[in-house]
Amino acid sequence: MAVDHECFDDQKEMAVADIVVQCPRTGTPVPTGLKSEWVFLRSLPRVAIPLRCPACGQTHRWHPQEAWIAAPVQPHTPNLVTGA
Repeated sequence: MAVDHECFDDQKEMAVADIVVQCPRTGTPVPTGLKSEWVFLRSLPRVAIPLRCPACGQTHRWHPQEAWIAAPVQPHTPNLVTGA
């Protein structure tokens, strides 16, 4: 069985983005711990998912329809001039 390496190469280049929800106490967007690379937001079951909130320290329950995908984090490419 042949493996399509092009498919894997395309996945490596995808930007990773956090799936976030809003803290009901502070209004702060907080990451759920899930990444858009790992799951499709629409594929999550429509059930309450517990989250230990980094903004207020409480445990909240969120539903996938309340979440959104944050701006993707671009992989760091070293600057050839500065090396940073």
